[in-house]
Order: sequence, then C-alpha cells, then structure tokens
Amino acid sequence: LEPEEHQQQTENEASPLQPKEFAAAGYCGAKIPSGFRRPTLGPILNKDASPMGRTARRLYNNGESEALLDHLTRWQESKETSPYPSIWRAVLHLENQMPASALPYLSEAMNLAEDKPVIALILGNILSHTSELPRAIEALSIYTAAYPQDRPQQQKLARLKTQYEIQARYKQSDYRGVELLY
Repeated sequence: LEPEEHQQQTENEASPLQPKEFAAAGYCGAKIPSGFRRPTLGPILNKDASPMGRTARRLYNNGESEALLDHLTRWQESKETSPYPSIWRAVLHLENQMPASALPYLSEAMNLAEDKPVIALILGNILSHTSELPRAIEALSIYTAAYPQDRPQQQKLARLKTQYEIQARYKQSDYRGVELLY
C-alpha cells in the first residue's frame, strides 16, 4: 500500500495510493523534515497475514472491486472485531473521491484498530473540512502525538484548535440540513 513507485510489490501486498489531499495537507508553509516519511495505510493493511487479508490484497491488486466488496462483507460478518474490512472500505471510497462516504468506515476502524495514528491522520484531515472540528482535533492529536516531527500536521492541528475556539463563540442554527454559523 505504499505510494512509492520504486517499492517492489509482492502478491501479498496491496498498493493503493493514499489520496494526497487527505494525507499530505499542510498549512503555513511548514515543511516535513528531511528523512521523515509520512506513514500510509499500506503497512497497516499489509500487516494482516490472515487468509482474509491475503484475499483482500489479491482482489484489490487485480482490480476486482465488486468481488472485494463481497469479500469484505463476508469478512466483517465472520470477524466483527477486525478493523481491516473497514479500512479497506475507506480506501475504496477515498480512491473514488468520496471522502464523506469513507468517514463511517474510518471511525469504525479507529474504534477497532490498535495502530491508530495513520487512520487518525486521514480521519482528521477529512473531518477538518466539515463542521466536526472537535473530532478532527481529537484525531489529529492522536496522529501528532505519535509523529511530532510532522510539522505541517502540527500546524494544521494548531490552526484547527484556534478555529474551534473562535467558532465556539458563534451562534449556530440548522436550517433544512444547512448548518449556519453567524
């Protein structure tokens, strides 16, 4: 699942690209320090050595999306505590440029996964473009605690905290599904 072109892929590794707009967003001109490589979902999905995980990677790598979705449904029904089906579903939605559809799967994966920072990064970056700033702050706080050297994400977290403090003083109103701040 690594986005690097030079990395060799084996049949047992998946290789979806982590959508740049959700993983690499940075603010205020901060640069990632040399030598730091922002983590991706690939190593998390490739960690699963179970037969279900190997099948998911094979189906994904072969471009069999419908078969993969069927497989994920069977997997989820058989192992309700595994975060991997939710992560896979989120990846498929993100690749199809549907970040809002990925949110419930990322949230579910956060509740089930032991290795949360990368999932938190993507979840926080998507939520930062919604009215759910407290959840975005919480998710990015998990990521930045694990990866303090990621300066763009540190700055983004600081900006979101400031934005939340400012917006907390705004009046809010929901009107026909539209949330108004004034």
